[in-house]
Amino acid sequence: MKRVIGLFLALAMPAQEARSDEIVFSLYEKMMAQEVALLGLSPQQRSEELSRTYDSIIEISAFRDECNHVAVEKLDDVYSATALMALYRRDVEWVGRIQCLHASMVASGKAEPRHHRKLHGLLIAIRSFGQANDLRQRFAIDVPVLPSLAAVAGDGMTVIGMADRVPAKRMVLSPHPDSGIQVIAMVHPLCGFSKRALGSILSDPRYAWLRPYLQLVVPREPMWSESAIRSWNEQHPDHPMFAQDMGKVWIPMDTLETPVFHLLHKGNLIVSTTGWKGDGEELAVVRRSLEQLER
Repeated sequence: MKRVIGLFLALAMPAQEARSDEIVFSLYEKMMAQEVALLGLSPQQRSEELSRTYDSIIEISAFRDECNHVAVEKLDDVYSATALMALYRRDVEWVGRIQCLHASMVASGKAEPRHHRKLHGLLIAIRSFGQANDLRQRFAIDVPVLPSLAAVAGDGMTVIGMADRVPAKRMVLSPHPDSGIQVIAMVHPLCGFSKRALGSILSDPRYAWLRPYLQLVVPREPMWSESAIRSWNEQHPDHPMFAQDMGKVWIPMDTLETPVFHLLHKGNLIVSTTGWKGDGEELAVVRRSLEQLER
Protein backbone atom coordinates (compact mmCIF):
# COMPACT_ATOMS: atom_id res chain seq x y z
CA MET A 1 0.00 0.00 0.00
CA LYS A 2 1.14 3.59 -0.49
CA ARG A 3 1.18 4.23 3.20
CA VAL A 4 -2.44 5.10 3.79
CA ILE A 5 -1.80 5.67 7.45
CA GLY A 6 1.58 7.27 7.01
CA LEU A 7 0.42 9.79 4.44
CA PHE A 8 -2.62 10.73 6.45
CA LEU A 9 -0.46 11.20 9.51
CA ALA A 10 1.75 13.46 7.41
CA LEU A 11 -1.29 15.45 6.38
CA ALA A 12 -2.19 15.86 10.03
CA MET A 13 1.35 16.53 11.34
CA PRO A 14 1.74 18.53 14.54
CA ALA A 15 1.91 22.28 14.17
CA GLN A 16 5.56 22.40 15.15
CA GLU A 17 6.45 20.13 12.22
CA ALA A 18 4.43 22.05 9.60
CA ARG A 19 5.08 25.46 8.11
CA SER A 20 2.97 28.12 9.80
CA ASP A 21 1.60 29.32 6.45
CA GLU A 22 0.76 25.83 5.13
CA ILE A 23 -2.89 24.84 4.78
CA VAL A 24 -3.48 21.11 5.20
CA PHE A 25 -6.37 19.43 3.44
CA SER A 26 -7.85 15.98 3.84
CA LEU A 27 -7.90 13.67 0.84
CA TYR A 28 -11.65 14.19 0.43
CA GLU A 29 -11.31 17.98 0.55
CA LYS A 30 -8.52 17.81 -2.00
CA MET A 31 -10.61 15.65 -4.33
CA MET A 32 -13.69 17.85 -3.96
CA ALA A 33 -11.67 20.94 -4.85
CA GLN A 34 -10.21 19.06 -7.81
CA GLU A 35 -13.68 18.01 -8.95
CA VAL A 36 -14.86 21.62 -8.98
CA ALA A 37 -11.83 22.61 -11.03
CA LEU A 38 -12.60 19.83 -13.53
CA LEU A 39 -16.28 20.61 -14.10
CA GLY A 40 -15.59 21.59 -17.70
CA LEU A 41 -14.53 18.02 -18.51
CA SER A 42 -16.72 15.01 -19.15
CA PRO A 43 -17.58 12.73 -16.19
CA GLN A 44 -15.24 10.07 -17.60
CA GLN A 45 -12.35 12.55 -17.75
CA ARG A 46 -13.09 13.82 -14.24
CA SER A 47 -13.17 10.24 -12.99
CA GLU A 48 -9.76 9.53 -14.49
CA GLU A 49 -8.20 12.63 -12.94
CA LEU A 50 -9.76 12.03 -9.54
CA SER A 51 -8.64 8.42 -9.68
CA ARG A 52 -5.02 9.53 -10.12
CA THR A 53 -5.26 11.64 -6.98
CA TYR A 54 -6.95 8.85 -5.04
CA ASP A 55 -4.51 6.15 -6.20
CA SER A 56 -1.52 8.32 -5.32
CA ILE A 57 -2.48 7.93 -1.67
CA ILE A 58 -4.55 4.77 -1.34
CA GLU A 59 -3.86 1.32 -2.75
CA ILE A 60 -6.14 -1.69 -2.87
CA SER A 61 -4.20 -3.27 0.02
CA ALA A 62 -5.85 -0.73 2.31
CA PHE A 63 -9.07 -2.72 2.00
CA ARG A 64 -7.63 -6.05 3.08
CA ASP A 65 -8.13 -7.53 6.54
CA GLU A 66 -11.52 -5.83 6.95
CA CYS A 67 -10.00 -2.39 6.30
CA ASN A 68 -7.86 -2.60 9.44
CA HIS A 69 -5.01 -0.86 7.60
CA VAL A 70 -6.84 2.47 7.78
CA ALA A 71 -6.38 4.39 11.02
CA VAL A 72 -9.63 4.85 12.93
CA GLU A 73 -9.26 8.63 13.01
CA LYS A 74 -8.95 8.67 9.20
CA LEU A 75 -11.86 6.36 8.40
CA ASP A 76 -14.29 9.20 7.71
CA ASP A 77 -11.94 10.89 5.26
CA VAL A 78 -11.11 7.66 3.44
CA TYR A 79 -14.80 6.73 3.39
CA SER A 80 -15.83 10.06 1.86
CA ALA A 81 -13.06 10.00 -0.75
CA THR A 82 -13.81 6.39 -1.68
CA ALA A 83 -17.53 7.13 -1.89
CA LEU A 84 -16.80 9.96 -4.32
CA MET A 85 -14.91 7.56 -6.57
CA ALA A 86 -17.62 4.92 -6.16
CA LEU A 87 -20.20 7.45 -7.33
CA TYR A 88 -18.28 7.84 -10.59
CA ARG A 89 -17.50 4.15 -11.07
CA ARG A 90 -20.79 2.64 -9.84
CA ASP A 91 -19.50 -0.90 -9.85
CA VAL A 92 -19.35 -3.78 -7.40
CA GLU A 93 -15.64 -3.40 -6.67
CA TRP A 94 -15.85 0.22 -5.52
CA VAL A 95 -19.04 -0.27 -3.54
CA GLY A 96 -17.35 -3.27 -1.93
CA ARG A 97 -14.65 -0.90 -0.69
CA ILE A 98 -17.31 1.32 0.84
CA GLN A 99 -18.93 -1.69 2.51
CA CYS A 100 -15.58 -2.66 4.00
CA LEU A 101 -14.97 0.84 5.35
CA HIS A 102 -18.54 1.10 6.62
CA ALA A 103 -18.22 -2.14 8.57
CA SER A 104 -14.98 -0.86 10.10
CA MET A 105 -16.66 2.42 11.06
CA VAL A 106 -19.59 0.60 12.65
CA ALA A 107 -17.23 -1.65 14.61
CA SER A 108 -15.25 1.35 15.88
CA GLY A 109 -18.36 3.41 16.69
CA LYS A 110 -17.54 6.03 14.06
CA ALA A 111 -20.46 5.42 11.69
CA GLU A 112 -23.10 8.15 11.48
CA PRO A 113 -26.47 8.30 9.68
CA ARG A 114 -24.82 10.08 6.72
CA HIS A 115 -22.49 7.12 6.24
CA HIS A 116 -25.42 4.69 6.26
CA ARG A 117 -27.33 6.75 3.72
CA LYS A 118 -24.34 7.09 1.40
CA LEU A 119 -23.80 3.34 1.37
CA HIS A 120 -27.51 2.77 0.84
CA GLY A 121 -27.47 5.03 -2.22
CA LEU A 122 -24.45 3.30 -3.70
CA LEU A 123 -26.09 -0.09 -3.22
CA ILE A 124 -29.03 1.25 -5.20
CA ALA A 125 -26.63 2.37 -7.94
CA ILE A 126 -25.31 -1.18 -8.39
CA ARG A 127 -28.84 -2.63 -8.06
CA SER A 128 -28.11 -4.54 -4.84
CA PHE A 129 -31.61 -3.85 -3.57
CA GLY A 130 -31.61 -6.73 -1.10
CA GLN A 131 -28.50 -5.45 0.65
CA ALA A 132 -29.86 -1.92 0.58
CA ASN A 133 -33.07 -3.07 2.26
CA ASP A 134 -31.09 -4.95 4.91
CA LEU A 135 -29.05 -1.80 5.59
CA ARG A 136 -32.21 0.27 5.79
CA GLN A 137 -33.70 -2.04 8.39
CA ARG A 138 -30.52 -2.40 10.46
CA PHE A 139 -29.88 1.33 10.79
CA ALA A 140 -33.48 2.61 10.54
CA ILE A 141 -32.76 4.66 7.42
CA ASP A 142 -35.80 6.75 6.51
CA VAL A 143 -36.19 5.61 2.90
CA PRO A 144 -38.78 3.44 1.12
CA VAL A 145 -38.32 -0.30 0.80
CA LEU A 146 -36.87 -1.19 -2.60
CA PRO A 147 -38.57 -3.76 -4.87
CA SER A 148 -37.52 -7.37 -5.10
CA LEU A 149 -36.10 -8.02 -8.58
CA ALA A 150 -35.80 -11.48 -10.07
CA ALA A 151 -32.97 -12.26 -12.47
CA VAL A 152 -33.74 -12.28 -16.18
CA ALA A 153 -32.48 -14.83 -18.68
CA GLY A 154 -30.04 -13.83 -21.39
CA ASP A 155 -27.10 -11.45 -21.60
CA GLY A 156 -28.70 -8.58 -23.46
CA MET A 157 -29.26 -4.97 -22.47
CA THR A 158 -30.99 -5.42 -19.12
CA VAL A 159 -33.24 -2.74 -17.69
CA ILE A 160 -35.91 -2.46 -15.00
CA GLY A 161 -39.40 -1.88 -16.33
CA MET A 162 -42.14 -0.01 -14.46
CA ALA A 163 -45.48 0.29 -16.21
CA ASP A 164 -49.21 -0.09 -15.65
CA ARG A 165 -48.90 -0.36 -11.87
CA VAL A 166 -47.19 -3.71 -12.30
CA PRO A 167 -44.32 -4.32 -9.84
CA ALA A 168 -40.91 -3.35 -11.16
CA LYS A 169 -39.18 -6.18 -12.99
CA ARG A 170 -36.04 -6.85 -14.95
CA MET A 171 -36.31 -7.19 -18.71
CA VAL A 172 -34.14 -7.02 -21.82
CA LEU A 173 -34.39 -4.18 -24.33
CA SER A 174 -34.62 -5.60 -27.83
CA PRO A 175 -33.62 -3.73 -31.00
CA HIS A 176 -35.99 -3.09 -33.89
CA PRO A 177 -37.03 -6.57 -35.08
CA ASP A 178 -36.38 -5.91 -38.78
CA SER A 179 -33.23 -3.77 -38.76
CA GLY A 180 -31.52 -4.60 -35.47
CA ILE A 181 -31.29 -0.86 -34.83
CA GLN A 182 -31.96 0.87 -31.53
CA VAL A 183 -31.29 4.35 -30.21
CA ILE A 184 -30.78 4.31 -26.46
CA ALA A 185 -31.47 7.73 -24.97
CA MET A 186 -30.00 8.10 -21.50
CA VAL A 187 -32.46 10.52 -19.93
CA HIS A 188 -34.02 11.35 -16.58
CA PRO A 189 -37.60 12.37 -15.75
CA LEU A 190 -36.29 15.13 -13.45
CA CYS A 191 -33.67 16.47 -15.87
CA GLY A 192 -34.77 19.67 -17.58
CA PHE A 193 -32.57 19.08 -20.63
CA SER A 194 -33.97 15.55 -20.99
CA LYS A 195 -37.56 16.76 -20.77
CA ARG A 196 -36.99 19.52 -23.32
CA ALA A 197 -35.28 17.11 -25.70
CA LEU A 198 -38.03 14.51 -25.40
CA GLY A 199 -40.72 17.17 -25.67
CA SER A 200 -39.43 17.93 -29.16
CA ILE A 201 -38.45 14.41 -30.20
CA LEU A 202 -41.81 12.88 -29.33
CA SER A 203 -43.96 15.59 -30.93
CA ASP A 204 -42.05 17.32 -33.72
CA PRO A 205 -42.44 15.75 -37.21
CA ARG A 206 -38.75 16.47 -37.83
CA TYR A 207 -37.88 13.58 -35.53
CA ALA A 208 -40.26 11.01 -36.99
CA TRP A 209 -37.17 9.14 -38.31
CA LEU A 210 -35.95 8.58 -34.74
CA ARG A 211 -39.08 7.50 -32.86
CA PRO A 212 -39.38 3.91 -34.19
CA TYR A 213 -35.94 3.12 -32.76
CA LEU A 214 -36.03 5.22 -29.60
CA GLN A 215 -35.73 3.58 -26.16
CA LEU A 216 -35.54 5.72 -23.02
CA VAL A 217 -33.29 4.62 -20.17
CA VAL A 218 -32.67 6.32 -16.82
CA PRO A 219 -29.02 5.87 -15.73
CA ARG A 220 -28.10 4.04 -12.56
CA GLU A 221 -27.83 6.55 -9.72
CA PRO A 222 -27.67 6.55 -5.91
CA MET A 223 -31.42 7.02 -5.60
CA TRP A 224 -34.48 5.12 -6.75
CA SER A 225 -36.65 7.36 -8.95
CA GLU A 226 -39.51 4.91 -9.38
CA SER A 227 -42.24 7.46 -8.68
CA ALA A 228 -40.95 9.92 -11.28
CA ILE A 229 -40.41 7.16 -13.85
CA ARG A 230 -43.90 5.76 -13.34
CA SER A 231 -45.38 9.25 -13.64
CA TRP A 232 -43.63 9.71 -16.99
CA ASN A 233 -44.75 6.28 -18.18
CA GLU A 234 -48.39 6.98 -17.35
CA GLN A 235 -48.24 10.10 -19.51
CA HIS A 236 -46.17 8.54 -22.32
CA PRO A 237 -47.20 4.89 -22.66
CA ASP A 238 -45.78 4.69 -26.21
CA HIS A 239 -42.32 5.77 -25.05
CA PRO A 240 -41.84 4.61 -21.47
CA MET A 241 -38.70 5.06 -19.45
CA PHE A 242 -36.75 2.11 -18.09
CA ALA A 243 -34.18 2.11 -15.31
CA GLN A 244 -30.71 0.97 -16.33
CA ASP A 245 -29.56 -2.31 -14.80
CA MET A 246 -26.06 -3.70 -14.34
CA GLY A 247 -24.33 -5.54 -17.18
CA LYS A 248 -21.24 -5.52 -19.41
CA VAL A 249 -23.24 -4.36 -22.42
CA TRP A 250 -23.52 -0.92 -20.84
CA ILE A 251 -19.76 -0.40 -20.43
CA PRO A 252 -19.09 1.19 -23.88
CA MET A 253 -21.85 3.74 -23.36
CA ASP A 254 -21.75 7.02 -21.46
CA THR A 255 -24.29 6.62 -18.68
CA LEU A 256 -23.19 9.43 -16.37
CA GLU A 257 -24.86 12.32 -18.19
CA THR A 258 -28.31 13.11 -19.56
CA PRO A 259 -29.38 13.37 -22.26
CA VAL A 260 -27.02 11.14 -24.23
CA PHE A 261 -28.07 9.30 -27.39
CA HIS A 262 -26.45 6.00 -28.39
CA LEU A 263 -27.07 4.41 -31.78
CA LEU A 264 -26.60 0.64 -31.76
CA HIS A 265 -26.85 -1.97 -34.49
CA LYS A 266 -27.31 -5.59 -33.43
CA GLY A 267 -25.92 -4.71 -30.02
CA ASN A 268 -22.83 -2.88 -31.31
CA LEU A 269 -22.36 0.79 -30.49
CA ILE A 270 -22.12 2.84 -33.70
CA VAL A 271 -22.09 6.45 -32.52
CA SER A 272 -23.01 8.57 -29.50
CA THR A 273 -23.91 12.21 -29.01
CA THR A 274 -24.39 14.25 -25.86
CA GLY A 275 -26.63 17.14 -24.86
CA TRP A 276 -29.56 19.16 -26.16
CA LYS A 277 -29.25 22.84 -27.04
CA GLY A 278 -32.75 23.13 -28.40
CA ASP A 279 -32.43 22.76 -32.17
CA GLY A 280 -31.61 19.04 -32.22
CA GLU A 281 -28.30 19.63 -33.96
CA GLU A 282 -26.71 17.00 -31.71
CA LEU A 283 -28.80 14.28 -33.39
CA ALA A 284 -27.44 14.98 -36.88
CA VAL A 285 -24.60 12.49 -36.45
CA VAL A 286 -27.07 9.85 -35.28
CA ARG A 287 -29.30 10.42 -38.30
CA ARG A 288 -26.44 10.17 -40.79
CA SER A 289 -25.25 6.89 -39.30
CA LEU A 290 -28.78 5.54 -39.05
CA GLU A 291 -29.50 6.31 -42.70
CA GLN A 292 -26.38 4.38 -43.70
CA LEU A 293 -27.59 1.38 -41.69
CA GLU A 294 -31.03 1.53 -43.30
CA ARG A 295 -29.65 1.36 -46.84
